[in-house]
Amino acid sequence: PATVGGVQVYPPDQVFAVTPSRKYYQKDVQQFLDDVATCAKTQALRNFDTEVSEVMKDEEGRAMLDQDGKHYRSWTTTESLQGGKLFYPGVQNMNSMMAPPVVPTHIIYSAGVDTLTCSKFVSDDLLQIPHSEFEPGDDTVTADSVERLAKAWIDQEIAEVHLHKVPGKVAHKGLLDCDYTLKLLSTLLGDGDESPDGVDDDFEASLSDDLSSDD
Repeated sequence: PATVGGVQVYPPDQVFAVTPSRKYYQKDVQQFLDDVATCAKTQALRNFDTEVSEVMKDEEGRAMLDQDGKHYRSWTTTESLQGGKLFYPGVQNMNSMMAPPVVPTHIIYSAGVDTLTCSKFVSDDLLQIPHSEFEPGDDTVTADSVERLAKAWIDQEIAEVHLHKVPGKVAHKGLLDCDYTLKLLSTLLGDGDESPDGVDDDFEASLSDDLSSDD
């Protein structure tokens, strides 16, 4: 979860991860990624000790250790899980610069696929498989967050913003080339005779009313 150009697209009290010792909110994403990296490093160290003991049993295994005594297999996981905490500040910076477009904008989204919103861990080890909770979305972005972003842009009255909810179970990547999107693009570009089924011309108005009633 992240803000987009200052727009709070997730409720501030929404929890996206839970362990026995704490809850992680949107403001805690950096801490969560730091904790994931720490868990990965701790596990890698434990695995490293085990692997070294095994490979040292024969000459071929000993040859796989470098001069510092690090076994190359041991660090694959921990190195791959360090990336999140390093890249997230850049993601935050990029998101903060996103502003409402100054031209009419059409947002195509899905609400037909279960989308992860919260992971609940039975221990503080964030590498364990958690119990997952889901909301409608496209398997990557929740429908509610898209609608909240659109409402904020509509309220700013910089340009027209139109929402188009794809019918059926369409995942994130599929939004690019599904029949609904292709037909809508054809209509918007003037090559089609009619809008695809599911486009609601009054949706923006109902969206504003619905979100206002949720506050």
